[in-house]
Amino acid sequence: MTRRRIAVLLLCAAAFAAAGVWLWRIGFPSEERKIIRLLDECAETVSFRAGEPPAAAVLKLRRLDSRLADRVTIRWKRHGSIQEQEFECKELIGHVASTRRYLKALRAELSDLVVTVGGDTAVAEGSAQISGIAREHRRNDPVSEEVRIELVRREGTWRVAAVTVRDFMER
Repeated sequence: MTRRRIAVLLLCAAAFAAAGVWLWRIGFPSEERKIIRLLDECAETVSFRAGEPPAAAVLKLRRLDSRLADRVTIRWKRHGSIQEQEFECKELIGHVASTRRYLKALRAELSDLVVTVGGDTAVAEGSAQISGIAREHRRNDPVSEEVRIELVRREGTWRVAAVTVRDFMER
């Protein structure tokens, strides 16, 4: 075998190995990637455009049911003290749906997520960016909040169990 032929074979083998690794990562994502995808889907589900039909909203919000634990705890800082409230899954979805009465549009995004998995629990920490257009004032006041999201695995599926808003920073 010539050197050129060996080089071509090595190059083909390296390309094949790289493609295999890429396909493995897509076909068998890590738990961290599954959680990030789940949280991105949650943000997409609560977001809506101006003029989105009510039927589309109902269909989108139904998807939250499979992404939330039976009871979800929300924690936030208010007037220097930590507030905490626990919601049934359906109750929380109802609150999310009610935001559509006050807003024409809402955009929620998560970024810089760092996920730590420990058995059947996980924690994701990062930033949440939220912007909305109020029905009456037509202002868009985006906010960025540091969040900590706690998840539990039930029957092989990750679900959001708690959300803690750490800091509030208006842009």
